[in-house]
Order: sequence, then structure tokens, then C-alpha cells
Amino acid sequence: MSHPTVPFDQGLIDDIAARLELRTPNAEALSAVAKQLDGAAGSSVELVCDLATAVGKTYLAAGLIEYLAESGVRNVLFVTPGRTILDKTVANFTDGHKKSVLGGMATRPTVITVENFNTGDVATALADEETVKVFVFNVQALTKPDKATRRTRKFQEWLGEDLYAYLQGRDDLVVIADEHHVYSESAEAFSAAIRDLDPLALVGLTATPAKSDLSKVIYQYPLARAIADKYVKTPVLVGRTDTADSVEVRLRDGLTLLRAKQKAADAYADAHGLPRVNAVMFVVADSIDSAQAVSTVLRRPGMYEHDYEQRVLVVHSKAADDALARLAAVEEPDSPVRVIVSVDMLKEGWDVKNIYVICSLRPSISDVLTEQTLGRGLRLPWGAYTGVELLDTVEVLSHERYESLLAKAGVLLEGLVENRVVPVPTDVPGTTRVVDIDAPDADGHAPAPTDVPVQPTDAETTVLVPTGTATTTCGGGSGATPAGGVPGSATTSATTAPAPAAEPGSDTVTPVPVSPSEEATGGATITSMTERLREAEQQAQSTIEPVAARRQITMPIVERTVIARAFSLSDVDERLFTALGKQIADTAGGGQLARKRLDVIEDPTSPTGLRLVPADAADIIDASTPELPLGNVVSSLKSGILAMEFIDSARRSDGNAARRLADALVAGAGGADHVAPYVNQTLAAVQRLLRQQYRAADEVVDLSVTSTEFGPTRTNSRPVELNRYSPFSRGVAYNSWSERGLHKLNWFDSETERRFANLLDSDTGVTVWARIQRGEFVVEWEGAGTAPTSTPRSAAFTTCSRSRATTGSATRSCCASGPRPSSGPATSPTTASTATGSTCWYPSMW
Repeated sequence: MSHPTVPFDQGLIDDIAARLELRTPNAEALSAVAKQLDGAAGSSVELVCDLATAVGKTYLAAGLIEYLAESGVRNVLFVTPGRTILDKTVANFTDGHKKSVLGGMATRPTVITVENFNTGDVATALADEETVKVFVFNVQALTKPDKATRRTRKFQEWLGEDLYAYLQGRDDLVVIADEHHVYSESAEAFSAAIRDLDPLALVGLTATPAKSDLSKVIYQYPLARAIADKYVKTPVLVGRTDTADSVEVRLRDGLTLLRAKQKAADAYADAHGLPRVNAVMFVVADSIDSAQAVSTVLRRPGMYEHDYEQRVLVVHSKAADDALARLAAVEEPDSPVRVIVSVDMLKEGWDVKNIYVICSLRPSISDVLTEQTLGRGLRLPWGAYTGVELLDTVEVLSHERYESLLAKAGVLLEGLVENRVVPVPTDVPGTTRVVDIDAPDADGHAPAPTDVPVQPTDAETTVLVPTGTATTTCGGGSGATPAGGVPGSATTSATTAPAPAAEPGSDTVTPVPVSPSEEATGGATITSMTERLREAEQQAQSTIEPVAARRQITMPIVERTVIARAFSLSDVDERLFTALGKQIADTAGGGQLARKRLDVIEDPTSPTGLRLVPADAADIIDASTPELPLGNVVSSLKSGILAMEFIDSARRSDGNAARRLADALVAGAGGADHVAPYVNQTLAAVQRLLRQQYRAADEVVDLSVTSTEFGPTRTNSRPVELNRYSPFSRGVAYNSWSERGLHKLNWFDSETERRFANLLDSDTGVTVWARIQRGEFVVEWEGAGTAPTSTPRSAAFTTCSRSRATTGSATRSCCASGPRPSSGPATSPTTASTATGSTCWYPSMW
């Protein structure tokens, strides 16, 4: 079908923006759509505007309808994903309705729905080619029926066809798809129902575009930008600095914040002669059972014990029939609702301005700081910032500790990504198409797409290698071009570390310069990942040499096992528990809520021009004190102590000690009422303390000696030095050892180690010696006057063995060969005897 053209008219856009008081991003989005319609030149086109939640997509839609009507378009289909958004849209375009946006529009469209299209007024409008008609249907009403006939697909005698066919026959039909991601191409039935209409244009409005539709995005305005421009409330992360963490604690903190917000809202409205706004808390539950648990808590004393039914509204799939009606009236001045509990019911399309607190019962803060959930509280009650921080922010509470909440604030960084260059697949192999939507041409139209080569992937991924950096090749040349030189002329010195081999598909492979003179000098050359991997492999083969042991030697192993600890609960000092109780009383309850405002500021140095800057909220809000039943706190603590795995709960003395320690803690806290709200956290602290005491108790150790064969094959990538008496260097491997050395090549951490090895190698009484490298053998030892370490240490050691036939004092002679450290504790070598002689090993610091 051929479609009429819609010429671009910036003057008309400016006029509409002024009359509808469009925010800047909405006016920019309208202009972007108009340019694309002009560029389509009669062809059907699909466009997506990605605008942050609460910026005002409804006003963008109104501006687009006005622009289309002024340009001669008479048929607009508004498609919604569900009933909630459908009803809101009908209200938005109904003259006289309190939520109507028609005030600044010259057009007064006839709104047509499934319920009214069979009426006489609609029939008259359909017959009049000059009447602007806005059809508002949910997508289910348009899909092809499987069994029952949908009303839009049923033949209408007065129309001469069904309504869907009527829409298909309108060559000027423009479809506006609210929450466009719902109808992405991956949703086949919904997608077909809309795209089979063959409209002049399909314009999608969404804050969360589907990945399959990213190539259709012509305008983006992310949430972070909206926060920076102050078009939405600024989120504030709220946490506690104590250990209190329960559903009731979060709800009480939320209500505390809500009362502070309400007081500020009343004062602001009265001072400026504005209508009062009722502050509401939005509770996000992850299941109906969770929602019911919230209901139970909110009925408790000090909350909504006496007026729960009026103050709390629970909305889920099994909620009462009047729930949606009460929900629709939540912004009314006489609405008593102060808390809304939702279970996956109000993610999209429910737009109210008086949500001031969001309380999450979900397992992750990431689920809350998404536009679909956070968006429920972003709208500004009076349309603009008030200058009162409590009224210009939305509080977000989660079950996570405050420190964890703050660490995850960066989840909003998703909104800081303004990807203005959109990749589009093409039919040309090896290319992709990019459209820079920020760069219109001289006539104001969208620029033509440009085909560019696709970067290779996996093994053919290109990598940038700094020029001037030596990259050794098989022939000993370099893959880099030195400054002022020619390709391949660079040479590699012996001190250049080999380039690490990256796995296929990794981003970069770069040489690691060892000496300062070999650092990168700037610039970059491009080489393929396959070539770099081949070079690295060839280099590795040319420099890594296996070093096999000349023989296997028997090494003793001392296995040390802690079989018990000399711990008794009766020996625990109760003063530790008194101090713990005081600490709990000092940190639990009271104090102030920790509140961090997530500001977004302009930052020219950032790729997106924006930066997230957490800042302390200005207002001081006292944390709530949980009002929980005391119960038997001492009994609970005693039971928790006796349940620990290293305590004998059947022993009377341990039972008495547990009671004594629990009493000391409660006394230190100033009474059971100071512990009861935090009994679970207190018990965790008690168990941590007791485990510390248990680990500090004396060990009962079992020692056993076994042996193992030792003779590892090593790999050497160091230069080889034939003179083992030359000036010492840690970076070389020394050769020319006698047959007494277990390996023909050895390298050392210090000159002292090498000197000791030379002594052993020169001693004809030594049968074999070995420099044990790090990680090859685990030896546990004790220093003079110190207890054995409980954790075996993996380090470098030197071992030697003498034959009993050679010396009658094998152990003393062997172990006396090594010099002691010049400073520090005198660490003794560990010795074990075997059938043929003795073996000694020495820490590598010798």
C-alpha cells in the first residue's frame, strides 16, 4: 500500500510544544519522529522513542497526534498492553476528564474503543473522512482469534467489513504502541497483529526497548538524564547502620519516612496555596504469601491496628474486585490509602504522583532499582522540583545492609549509557549499518545509514598493540614498528617478558615490557587475534625449556592433625558477654536512618556526559525502634549457644555456663527489652564470639610421619647462566651443578640461597640436594620458642641428604651446613631420618 507523505515542519513542532508545554525531551522526540516520517517518503516505517519513565510519554503521544492531524492524518491507533494502560489512555484523550491532556490541543479526536465502536456516534465519525479518530485497543483485541471471534475481527454489516480490515484499509493509519517492548518481533502473535496493518508508521514509546528493536530507536532519553535535568524525583537509598533486619523494621522505617514526607508536603502546599497531596508508600512483594505477611505486620499496634482496611490496599491477581477502583482513586484528596502492597501488578501503566517511599521485600536491590519498579515513585506531585529535598526525592528501602545498598547504587548506571549509534544488520556479509541519530543533515532530516566493516569475532578478533613495543616473532623480529623505523626492524632484548597468550575471543593481547625503555610510545597497530596467538605460542616454545629431575628422592612428610581443643564453656569470661550486650544496646535501634541521595550531574569527561554522585541526604530521620514481644530472650540465647557443634549440650556444666553467659549479655544490654527486637542478630554475634574463643584454645595435636617420592619436572623461561658463581640475579637459571643437584638448572630468590646451594654441591658427603621451588612441596615447621603453625606453608626450601655410610652424625652434619639468618628469629631446619640416611630442609629465607 502506498502511504501519504508527512512533510517535516519545525515551526509546527515549536507551536505544539508551546501549547502543550512539552518538556524538552518530548519536544526533541517529536522532532525526531517528524524527521523520520518525512524521510520515509510514503513508505511504511517503524520507529522507537526510548524515554525514561515519568518523563511524560503521554504528552509526547498527544503532541504527535496533534502534529499528524495538522499534517492531514485522520486515523491513529493507540495500542496498549493491558486494561490499566487502556483505561488511562482513554481518560487522557477524553475531553473534560480530570486526567485529560487535550487542554492545549486544537484537535478534538473521536476516541473509539471495542466497547463503543458499534454506536451511532462512532459510525458517523468513521464515515467522515475529516474527523480525527483515535482508536484505543489493547493488543489482545487485535490478534487473530484461535476459536472465539474477536469483536474487531467480526464482520459488521453497517461497516461492510470487520474493524480490523477497516484499519488495514486506511493508508494514513499511524500506530502508537505504548510500552512498545511488549510487541517486539519476538512476540510473534502481538507483532503480527500490529505489523499486518501495514501502517504509515508504527511509533513505539517505551522506557525499556527490547534488544530486537534497538536498531529502530531514533531517540533516547535515559533515566539518569531525567534525574540530572530534574524531571523526576531523585532516588534516595535508605538503610540502617544497626543489625535490625525484618519485614516489620523495614515497614516501620518506611512509615517513619512517610510521616516526615507528609508533614513537609502539607506545609509546602499550604504555603503556596496548592492542593494537598497524600504521601503513599509502595511495598514491592515477591509473592502473594509475602503480601499477606505484610498485611499481618501492618495490623500490629503502633501501625494500622485500628484502620487497616482503609489505610492499606493489597493488589495482586487474587485481590478483591474493588481493589482496582480504590487504586484508581489513590491520588484523590479524600483517599484514605497510605500503603499499597503490590505483587507484579503495577509495573507499567499505573501513573500516580504521590508515591514517596518504595519498600522492597524482593531478594535483590537490583530488582527495585529498575525503571519499571522505581518508576512508580518518580513522578513529581506538583510537576516540578519544589526546592524541598524531602518532596523532591523518593526513598528506596531494601532488606540489604546499608553498605551493600550503597555499593549497588551503580545499578542506575544502566541509565547513564546513551548509545546514540545504533547498529543495524545488513544483507552485505561482513558489514553492519550505523545511524548516528544525533547528527541530522543540513535539511534537518535523519542522516543516511552508513555501511561499515564488522569487527571479526572469536579467533579473528582484532586487538590493539601499542606501537614501539617489541613483540617477538618466530624469526626473532618484531611485529611492531618502532618510531621512525620500518616494519619488522625492531629487535627484542633478553629482558623483554614474553607476551601472554590470551584465550580466543578475549579483548586484547599486549606484550608486558620489563625495562622502562621498552614501554609503549603511543599510537596503535592492528593485528588479528589468530596472528597474535600464533606469535605468542611460537615465542613460548622458543623460550620455555623443560627441566627434568635426575632422580627421585624420598621426602618425609609430617602430617599434623588437630584432634581436639582444650575448650570448656565454663572457662569463658562472662565479661566478654557483658561487653557484647552493651555494644548491642549502643548500636541497635535509635539513631538515624542512613540515607544516600543518588544525584546525577553533568560530567564532560564521561563518555555519556553524566556521572552518578551519591550524596548524604540533608534531612535527619530517626530510625524506628521495633516493637516486638520480648519472649524469653535468655532462653533463646541459651538454646543457640548449646546448639553449637563444639559444645556438649547434654553436659550440665555447659548448660549452666550457657545460662550464665546469656544473663551477662542481657544485663550488659540493660535488659531483655533492649535485646528482644534483635535476638537473631544477637545470637549470631554470640556464636561468632564463642567460635573465636574456641579457636584460641590450646590444640590437641596428632603427628604422623610418612614419605613421598620427589622429583618434579620444571619449566624454565629464564636466561641460562653457566657460571654459578657469577654476580647474583634472580632473573636467571644457573647451570653447571654436579650430579648431586637434583636438577641441572636452579634459580634462587637471594644470593644467600645460591651460596648455600654452592656449599651443598661442593660437599662430597652430600648424596643429593634440591632447591624446592614454590608450590612444589608443602612443609610445616615451627620457629624456635614458637608453637607449630596450624596451616602448612607453601614456600621455597632447600633439601639435602647424606648417607649414613659417609658420616656417623648425619643429621647434625647436614643440618649444620646452612648459615643462619643475620637477623630475626633463629628458625631451625626440620629433619627426618630414613633407612639410608637423613633429609633436611631449610626455609628459603636462609
